[in-house]
Amino acid sequence: MTVETSGAAPVPMPTDPAASGKGGRPRLVVSKPVPKKSESKAQSKSEQVPNRTEMLERLLGFERDLRLVQSVRELRFFLANEVLQVSNARQAFILTTGRGLKGKVAIETVSNLSSIDKNAPALIFLESQFQEAIGAALVRPAGEMAQPHPFQLNLPPRGNGTESSKENAALLLVRDGRGRPFAALILVGSPKGFDAELTVLERIGEAVQHAWCALAPQSGRSVSNRGKKLLAWGGVLLFVMAMFIPVSLTALAPAEIVAKNAEIVAAPIEGVIERILVDENAFVVKGAPLMKYVDTELSANLKIAQQKWAVAAARLQTAQQNSFGTGEGRRDLVTAQAELELAREELTFAEVQFSKTIVTAPRDGTVIVERKSKWQGKPVSVGERVMEIADINSIEARIDLSVADAILIQNDARAQLFLDTNPLKAVEARVTSGSYKALPDDSDQLAFSLYSDVILENERRPRIGARGTAQVYGDKVSLGFYLFRRPLAAVRQWIGW
Repeated sequence: MTVETSGAAPVPMPTDPAASGKGGRPRLVVSKPVPKKSESKAQSKSEQVPNRTEMLERLLGFERDLRLVQSVRELRFFLANEVLQVSNARQAFILTTGRGLKGKVAIETVSNLSSIDKNAPALIFLESQFQEAIGAALVRPAGEMAQPHPFQLNLPPRGNGTESSKENAALLLVRDGRGRPFAALILVGSPKGFDAELTVLERIGEAVQHAWCALAPQSGRSVSNRGKKLLAWGGVLLFVMAMFIPVSLTALAPAEIVAKNAEIVAAPIEGVIERILVDENAFVVKGAPLMKYVDTELSANLKIAQQKWAVAAARLQTAQQNSFGTGEGRRDLVTAQAELELAREELTFAEVQFSKTIVTAPRDGTVIVERKSKWQGKPVSVGERVMEIADINSIEARIDLSVADAILIQNDARAQLFLDTNPLKAVEARVTSGSYKALPDDSDQLAFSLYSDVILENERRPRIGARGTAQVYGDKVSLGFYLFRRPLAAVRQWIGW
């Protein structure tokens, strides 16, 4: 490993035991060249300072190449090596830290070296020197932060008993958009010092700062590893504490406004409905006709029953007249009386059946029927629901709660209805009863039917048949149980534990 010096070939690193760390590992030592006495005067005469045109071309080329850099890692290597072409420095160091350069700095890149050992004693010695220089630069006024900061760098001893020497050095701070420094560029080794090129170095510092902030805009705002760990543990702690926040266990379920205590009008006999005699949502009084059956067969049966009764009555009269004569006539009298009783029962049954061909209203109320045209000509069986007679001022909500949310089934539970007619306004409700067994709902999904009283204050009364979504509230549980109840249930069903 070598460290390049001003105007001279790279100086080889010492490898003697005194200059080595543990395990015989060589230490990084920045040293000055020792030119021969015969060459010192000739070198000073032959050493020429580039003219302004050449320096300007180098500076413009440096800035052009700087704009082609694609990453911060590439930027560090570019600065550590290419900055030597536009300055009189022999060595360049790139330093970074995560706490605005107020904490411990670390050397990231060194010119002419592809990699470094951060535990090398020489680097540790130089980091302490750079830390002092950065501390002195930070106490300057804010207006001078962009200017280079020249200082004297104490070089580490070479390990052969010689004392440490000094080198001219200059510090350039790299700041973020808020003006806070987060990195530094240190140039070392100009024989004549850096006072004559402060303007050029300031220009270099501005270009480096712009490129670094463009490639890593957040680099100046990063926090230390300890701060990241504290934030991470703080976040975990807050998350765990939040899991114990008490919340109400809730579930969403489809809901419908239905009539409360409605009278169901079912088919009294088996037959075919001829027509519905009332309009939908019409108000009717008790005894008003609601629907009519096709009575062709029943009317014929009634007439046949009437004829049978007339025939049986005539036979009985004949048998009564013949009973005064022979014994056979008295026997026919008993048979005729039985046939008359049978005919009378058949006539009564036919009359009752025929009377049911017109269905009347069992009470006063509003007719709730699903499309009149649907029932015309439709055969129905005994007990099949056709319509309802309800009081439109007495309503309740039917909530179809899924089986997975059966934990919420309890009387007097609070619920909120969000009807499709007014989804932004919640209607309060209170559960009064629920089905014991889950039954298929309209979508063929097993669900428990909960019936709730609708609590109206100043709201408009919902229309019967209005649908929406109900939010049913249960007991207070922890937020963790609320969030992970379903996943835990699914896991237990899957693993069988």
